Amino acid sequence: MRAGVGYSDEESAEVAAAQATELALERAAVNRADLAVVFATTNYWAEYPRMLGTVRATSGARSPVGCSGMGVLTSDAVRARPPGTHRHL
Repeated sequence: MRAGVGYSDEESAEVAAAQATELALERAAVNRADLAVVFATTNYWAEYPRMLGTVRATSGARSPVGCSGMGVLTSDAVRARPPGTHRHL
Protein backbone atom coordinates (compact mmCIF):
# COMPACT_ATOMS: atom_id res chain seq x y z
CA MET A 1 0.00 0.00 0.00
CA ARG A 2 1.21 3.49 -0.84
CA ALA A 3 -0.10 6.80 0.48
CA GLY A 4 0.54 10.44 -0.35
CA VAL A 5 -0.66 13.78 0.97
CA GLY A 6 -1.18 16.93 -1.07
CA TYR A 7 -2.27 20.45 -0.18
CA SER A 8 -3.23 23.59 -2.07
CA ASP A 9 -4.35 27.04 -0.99
CA GLU A 10 -5.51 28.19 -4.41
CA GLU A 11 -8.69 30.30 -4.51
CA SER A 12 -10.24 28.21 -7.30
CA ALA A 13 -11.69 24.97 -5.96
CA GLU A 14 -10.97 23.09 -9.18
CA VAL A 15 -7.36 24.30 -9.38
CA ALA A 16 -6.84 23.53 -5.68
CA ALA A 17 -8.31 20.04 -6.09
CA ALA A 18 -6.10 19.29 -9.09
CA GLN A 19 -2.93 20.62 -7.44
CA ALA A 20 -3.47 18.81 -4.14
CA THR A 21 -4.39 15.55 -5.88
CA GLU A 22 -1.40 15.68 -8.22
CA LEU A 23 0.94 16.35 -5.29
CA ALA A 24 -0.54 13.45 -3.31
CA LEU A 25 -0.11 11.11 -6.29
CA GLU A 26 3.48 12.29 -6.75
CA ARG A 27 4.31 11.78 -3.07
CA ALA A 28 2.78 8.30 -3.18
CA ALA A 29 4.77 7.55 -6.37
CA VAL A 30 1.64 6.35 -8.19
CA ASN A 31 -0.35 7.60 -11.17
CA ARG A 32 -3.80 6.68 -9.86
CA ALA A 33 -5.48 5.97 -6.54
CA ASP A 34 -8.08 3.48 -5.38
CA LEU A 35 -9.17 5.82 -2.57
CA ALA A 36 -9.07 9.60 -2.16
CA VAL A 37 -9.86 11.18 1.21
CA VAL A 38 -10.61 14.88 0.80
CA PHE A 39 -10.64 17.61 3.43
CA ALA A 40 -11.62 21.10 2.26
CA THR A 41 -12.30 24.36 4.03
CA THR A 42 -15.83 25.75 4.03
CA ASN A 43 -15.09 28.62 1.67
CA TYR A 44 -15.27 26.04 -1.16
CA TRP A 45 -18.75 24.81 -0.14
CA ALA A 46 -20.50 26.05 -3.28
CA GLU A 47 -17.93 24.26 -5.41
CA TYR A 48 -17.73 20.92 -3.56
CA PRO A 49 -19.35 18.95 -6.43
CA ARG A 50 -16.88 20.33 -8.99
CA MET A 51 -14.01 19.85 -6.55
CA LEU A 52 -14.87 16.19 -6.01
CA GLY A 53 -15.27 15.71 -9.76
CA THR A 54 -11.76 17.08 -10.25
CA VAL A 55 -10.38 14.77 -7.55
CA ARG A 56 -12.14 11.81 -9.18
CA ALA A 57 -10.83 12.68 -12.65
CA THR A 58 -7.28 13.43 -11.49
CA SER A 59 -6.83 10.54 -9.08
CA GLY A 60 -8.84 7.78 -10.70
CA ALA A 61 -10.60 7.13 -7.37
CA ARG A 62 -14.21 6.21 -8.09
CA SER A 63 -15.78 7.75 -5.00
CA PRO A 64 -13.74 10.33 -3.08
CA VAL A 65 -14.72 10.64 0.59
CA GLY A 66 -14.04 13.30 3.19
CA CYS A 67 -15.44 16.33 4.91
CA SER A 68 -15.23 20.09 5.31
CA GLY A 69 -13.64 21.98 8.16
CA MET A 70 -12.53 25.38 9.37
CA GLY A 71 -8.89 24.39 8.90
CA VAL A 72 -6.83 21.62 7.39
CA LEU A 73 -4.02 19.57 8.92
CA THR A 74 -1.29 18.51 6.53
CA SER A 75 1.91 16.55 6.96
CA ASP A 76 3.73 19.90 6.64
CA ALA A 77 1.64 22.30 8.73
CA VAL A 78 -1.71 23.31 10.21
CA ARG A 79 -3.64 25.55 7.85
CA ALA A 80 -6.17 27.38 10.01
CA ARG A 81 -7.31 29.95 7.46
CA PRO A 82 -9.24 29.28 4.27
CA PRO A 83 -8.82 28.53 1.49
CA GLY A 84 -7.36 25.09 1.83
CA THR A 85 -7.82 21.66 0.42
CA HIS A 86 -6.03 18.48 1.37
CA ARG A 87 -5.87 15.05 -0.23
CA HIS A 88 -4.87 11.70 1.24
CA LEU A 89 -4.44 9.00 -1.39
